Amino acid sequence: MATTSKVDIFGLLQRAPANGWCVVKLPDTFPMVRAGGDVDVFCRSIAEFCDYIMPYALNLAEETGCRLMLQDVMPGRCHVDFIDGGAIDVRLDLCDAVPVWSRVRLKASFFDNVICSAVKKEMRGRDGEIGHIFIPTVIDEAIIRYVEYSEYYWNGIDKMHHLQWIEDSVPVEMRNKLFEKLHMYTEMPHASHQYGRQKGRSNNVDLTGGEIISILGAKIGNRIKDPRGTVRFIGGVLRRFWK
Repeated sequence: MATTSKVDIFGLLQRAPANGWCVVKLPDTFPMVRAGGDVDVFCRSIAEFCDYIMPYALNLAEETGCRLMLQDVMPGRCHVDFIDGGAIDVRLDLCDAVPVWSRVRLKASFFDNVICSAVKKEMRGRDGEIGHIFIPTVIDEAIIRYVEYSEYYWNGIDKMHHLQWIEDSVPVEMRNKLFEKLHMYTEMPHASHQYGRQKGRSNNVDLTGGEIISILGAKIGNRIKDPRGTVRFIGGVLRRFWK
């Protein structure tokens, strides 16, 4: 059974700015986070966000015996790590620009739209007190999860939980709106993909749209049931992009 992190990230987020941020890909166990886990946050300004949370973060580090470490990963992305001994207790992964995904590229304007459309979610923290965070709309969350699944699939890393989340969380009647928004905010790269070097994906090949559909369709169909049409939905998205 996974151990819960020492650091209370939900409590830390109560010190964040009053608006202009949201937690994406919210862990199912939140406000509890497993030791070694991370919480992803989109925010308008990493510098401003850190100005708000850092005094409390320093107190949390001292109270839990952790060491606080900040690392600029790349422009627009920063890790706030709480280190317990030699391992990460929990990581706050901050972005103030759309992540750099190579397989399905989202326009920069998508990032601002996610934050502007974010909704407040109330929950009870570790201390029993009611607090809140901001999360993306269901459609925005589904787009983020779909794009991340697509990104890592070609590297041999399965993120089937993202497709399962779409299956469980996006009603059938919302899927046309999901596709429309995905299409609106997507800049597609050339359909030349590295068909990985892990888990049997041994060759670099140029894949046509039809081949990509077949591979993903077989992958999804073999791994999850499709009572509400997730496989057909993904196939429809890919067909429209590569028609």
